[in-house]
Amino acid sequence: TFQGAVLLSVAGAVHGLAHGIEAPIDSGFGYAVGFMITTASLHLTGIALANRFQPYARRMLGRVLGGAAAMLGAILFAGTSA
Repeated sequence: TFQGAVLLSVAGAVHGLAHGIEAPIDSGFGYAVGFMITTASLHLTGIALANRFQPYARRMLGRVLGGAAAMLGAILFAGTSA
């Protein structure tokens, strides 16, 4: 939603300001470049891991939901036959 986007933008700006305050005065450019490289690396690693394990997560979700449905069916069956 729009409100969520605004809240996230404000939180991101405040977070970035906090890191900017931590930057050393004499080498702020190097700090900023290192920070951007590290942030990009973390994002790319997260995207790669998500793409790598997404097929397994979908199968696992199907198995978990299927098992839950089977257990619920067994519980309902046991309750009606008693």
